[in-house]
Amino acid sequence: NKLKEIEIPNGVEEIGDGCFSECYKLEEINLPNGVEEISDSCFSRCYNLEEINLPNSVTKIGDFGFSECYNLEKIELPNSVTKIGRFAFLGCNKLKEIEIPEGVKEIGDSCFLGCYKLEEINLPNSVTKIGANAFEGCRGLRELKISEDFDFSKLIVLGSDAEIKDESIFREVTNLPETTEIVRMKKNTKSEYDNFTREELIDELLKVNSQLDEFKKETTKE
Repeated sequence: NKLKEIEIPNGVEEIGDGCFSECYKLEEINLPNGVEEISDSCFSRCYNLEEINLPNSVTKIGDFGFSECYNLEKIELPNSVTKIGRFAFLGCNKLKEIEIPEGVKEIGDSCFLGCYKLEEINLPNSVTKIGANAFEGCRGLRELKISEDFDFSKLIVLGSDAEIKDESIFREVTNLPETTEIVRMKKNTKSEYDNFTREELIDELLKVNSQLDEFKKETTKE
């Protein structure tokens, strides 16, 4: 956990799950073109990581890929990305803006959970699936950019809690066509969360509650 900087050489195509997880002092890392995936928990809990540039070869941001990178302020996703996994940016509470490139088809469950300072986000035409609780706790979100020709008929929103605060993630869109498929997660319905053990779910809930408490303290001071 004393590693501050690393340069990965050309030729590397794969970085294993959790490879740099909990490298608390990591501030800078360069990924070569050829890396195809940010693996699950690859940079989770890299508390001092402020900015990272991803090569155009990356197609997927794995589950918990950048979760709890508390100082991450900026990240540019290349046009090659097609999927952003579950909890990918969980607790990145300094992240203010992120551009989701055209080509992304799926935004995973709780992807931006607890990104308190996220002010704006776009929804490209390529998106067909938004996971449950995708933007939960994004209290600073002021603008959701959706193009005029966005095809809502192809969109699936998973879960009754895929909301920003108390409003729908499409809060300024009043004319959703009846063909839009809203999939509600019901009791006994198998979901992606089934891959979590009970202990892992409890651990995630405890961390989120802790972050919410810290946020309340900050807003009270202001």
